[in-house]
Amino acid sequence: MSEIIKGEAVIAREDYDLFGVNVNGFLGIFIRKDKHTGKHLIYFPILEEWGEIINIERVQEGVVSEENQKFANRVCELNYSMKRFFYGFGEQNQ
Repeated sequence: MSEIIKGEAVIAREDYDLFGVNVNGFLGIFIRKDKHTGKHLIYFPILEEWGEIINIERVQEGVVSEENQKFANRVCELNYSMKRFFYGFGEQNQ
């Protein structure tokens, strides 16, 4: 079995409540696997929501559709900076 690729189509194979919908059996797009928890970050296009699923099934191992590739290319990890630009509402004491 080859390593799963970002953008690969997967099917959730566990009961997982995503805002009142059980996504078990839903098709999603694999983004990454957390090395600490073992959970897969999956985007479910039909719900337009994200889930962290442990048990998944790969649809076609190593194959990424053009549509999924376009989506996956736009997804990046959130990066934090040390700068603080917002100091709250109201008067500012400087």
